[in-house]
Amino acid sequence: MKVSVRTKSNRPNAATPPCADRVEQPSAAGKVFLSGVMVLTLSTVLVKLIGLFYKIPMLHYLGSEGMGYFNAAYEWYGTLCVITTSGLPLASSMLIAEARAAGDANSIRRIERMTLGLFLTLGTLGTALLLLGAPAIARMIGSPDTAYALAAVAPTLFFSCLSGAYRGYFQGHQDMLPTAISQIIEALGKLILGLGFAVFAWRRGMSAPHIAAWAMLGLGIGVAISVFYLILHRRRYAPAWREVALEKKTIGAGKRSMRRLLSLAVPMTISSSVLCLTRLFDMTMILRRLQDVGYDTAGANALYGGYTTMAVPIFNLIPSLITSVALALVPTLSSAIEAGDRVSQRTTAQSAVRLTALLALPATLAVAIYSRTILSLLFRGEISAVQAAYPLLSILSLSIFFSSLITVTNAILQAYGHVTIPIVSMLIGSLVKLIGAYLLIGLPALNIYGAPISTFLCDSVIVGINLVMIAKHTDVLGSLRASLVRPLLISLVSVGLPAVVYALLGRAGYSEIGLFLAAVPLTVALFAVLGIRFGLIGEQELSMLPQGIAKRLTALLHATQR
Repeated sequence: MKVSVRTKSNRPNAATPPCADRVEQPSAAGKVFLSGVMVLTLSTVLVKLIGLFYKIPMLHYLGSEGMGYFNAAYEWYGTLCVITTSGLPLASSMLIAEARAAGDANSIRRIERMTLGLFLTLGTLGTALLLLGAPAIARMIGSPDTAYALAAVAPTLFFSCLSGAYRGYFQGHQDMLPTAISQIIEALGKLILGLGFAVFAWRRGMSAPHIAAWAMLGLGIGVAISVFYLILHRRRYAPAWREVALEKKTIGAGKRSMRRLLSLAVPMTISSSVLCLTRLFDMTMILRRLQDVGYDTAGANALYGGYTTMAVPIFNLIPSLITSVALALVPTLSSAIEAGDRVSQRTTAQSAVRLTALLALPATLAVAIYSRTILSLLFRGEISAVQAAYPLLSILSLSIFFSSLITVTNAILQAYGHVTIPIVSMLIGSLVKLIGAYLLIGLPALNIYGAPISTFLCDSVIVGINLVMIAKHTDVLGSLRASLVRPLLISLVSVGLPAVVYALLGRAGYSEIGLFLAAVPLTVALFAVLGIRFGLIGEQELSMLPQGIAKRLTALLHATQR
């Protein structure tokens, strides 16, 4: 088998000093990476926008209590989905990328078939577990009526597993378009079918738990349609280089491929699952600890539903975009490591960290400042719910940057074969979160506010450990000042100046929403100009934008360099 296990000979020497302040020059790998990021980022933005359009009317039909049932069931589905689908697609994409770099077509076909077989098994077992265990799970979290939504979402897990198998194959070929399209199909299915089924149940006078269950059925059908698209696309798919037929006697090679696949997939799955399992325990803890400080079951579900329906989706938007960076990063960086291309390794990793900082830092500051206006704009008419949720979002927004860095730093460590380090860092961070949430939510003066505070403690601990380990084992990050500090300074200026004007005019009686809609483009323009002026945004990043905008900004870039 030609897929090799990495050794120290093809890793950067940790003792080699990083390039000081400069960013590596563009490389072919860097351009492929950014192209993949662009495709996945655009699809993720569309998916998140569709998700917001979905949750706003759903809040009307279900209310905060009903959304509590829906979100509790979705949290369990999401956790099992991560456990069954997070590690294998990434591991598969890494091995396929390595095999492509080595010219080993037989290994690609073998890895694809093994991954599909494993996913079929995991999907069947996971669906059965969720379907049969729904009543017990609902009782365990202290919300028995959640059982209906849990049972309804169970088949979705099977289709999600199939989707993961095909996405891993395409990502290994550094083709992110099928993944992007399938994500959009899923989101549209959720919007059209999920909301349609919920309206159907609501018009027939069903209770909130049953409306949530009907919405889950619509979600499952949407995922099934996206899988059908991936299967059709795979049948027509032809990579740039022709894959040859499998050799007949490949039993030994098949066993080695399976061992290699599992040796990567299992640690990746564990590291991805740790935070999801922590959120699951966190959800149970929130519901029970709120009852400990005086809320009844319906009141606890309403408070939890408002937090998870309004604050959490806004918080998750930027970290979910960074997932696009990680999905494109792993196969591209793995291919560069397999080829021994040190320049491409540094270029790709530094681009990932820089993109993360450029997206996450201004978003962190902006959401913290404008949380009430953002929720008022999105959830018009839900005045009391917005008043309860916006302080939670302000606190939670402080974790946006750290949550985004977790994804990228985990991906860098995994691409270099240090797959156990993310497990350790995330276990430590999760322990911090659980202890913090238990203590803080149990304080009557804090109650639900303990949840976002514990999230911040967890994410900052994980990032700190990961950065120390990356600095110790690789030289790809280069200068932290170039990757992180300068984006922070530019974010403070570009977000801070419009925010000061926003606050002053707001006190003078101008409309909050009107001022916000004016502040956003001003912030973006300031950030773009400062980023170009100080060398953080170059031609590679500008190439990800629409052609007309990219052309104007590239001209500005060249003008500042004269």
